[in-house]
Amino acid sequence: RLVRLVRTCPPLFNLLVSILRAMQSMLWIGLLALVVIYLLALLCIKLAGPRGLLMGSSVPDEVRSVFPTIGRSMWLLFLAMNGWTGHVLPVFEYFPAGLVLLVAYMIFSGFVVKSVLTAVISDGMANVSEEAAAQEIAEEQTKHNRNMRHRLEEMYDIVDTNANGSIDRDEFNRLIQDEDRSDDLSDLVNMEKTELPMLWFVLAKGERVIEQGGQRMEVESILREDFIEGLFSKQFALKEFSMLKLEKRMAVLERLMFRILTALNSDDGPAQLSSFDRMSSQLISARAFSDRCA
Repeated sequence: RLVRLVRTCPPLFNLLVSILRAMQSMLWIGLLALVVIYLLALLCIKLAGPRGLLMGSSVPDEVRSVFPTIGRSMWLLFLAMNGWTGHVLPVFEYFPAGLVLLVAYMIFSGFVVKSVLTAVISDGMANVSEEAAAQEIAEEQTKHNRNMRHRLEEMYDIVDTNANGSIDRDEFNRLIQDEDRSDDLSDLVNMEKTELPMLWFVLAKGERVIEQGGQRMEVESILREDFIEGLFSKQFALKEFSMLKLEKRMAVLERLMFRILTALNSDDGPAQLSSFDRMSSQLISARAFSDRCA
């Protein structure tokens, strides 16, 4: 329950996570402070201990007893680091020049060690806050993408009236001529309604066989995957149209090359070449239109 309560308060949760992540750096800083205190404790004992170099026969016992052992000296220096200097004042009252060293030590411990500790925790909290914000944005983007994909699938199912898995030119024209559906599509792909006709020239990468006048013809169409993935991944900012046009041209050229090879290796060469001519004219018109849009 306590963990769930902490999670419901993002600032408190971020603070706890940042402290946990900063523990390694804090341990190294604590080790550095311990080494400094130990070295200074040795120096205090050598100079102001019971048998220190500064302790003559006339030094009072209360001054000699300030730094009796390493452990007590380290403890008194730790207290001085936090501003508690009452226990070491007898030494500095007897040796006033030592106050300069005490002030230097307190400045070093107070403004360096503590400031570094504060900076480490603050930096860790900033990083945790950035990660939390990025995770929140990623979750919102994932939700938006899921909703957008679902809306595109629904729109494709509505536009594909004959449910054959592809959208022909007539179905596409009915889509962009319908006021409500064209408004929805404009909002989804972030385009003006007047720019929607250009989508045909970059999405129609597939083809479908139809019969007209007793002859089988292959016409361009928009496959379900091309419609959903194309609009979902690109969202069709105008500056990305050049890459989509290139993909479209490469798909058409691939089909043309396949037709050429088929025509050269089959007995029905004239019919295949006639289909090739129609595809060539479609490619030329699509390229001209794309150049005008660019």
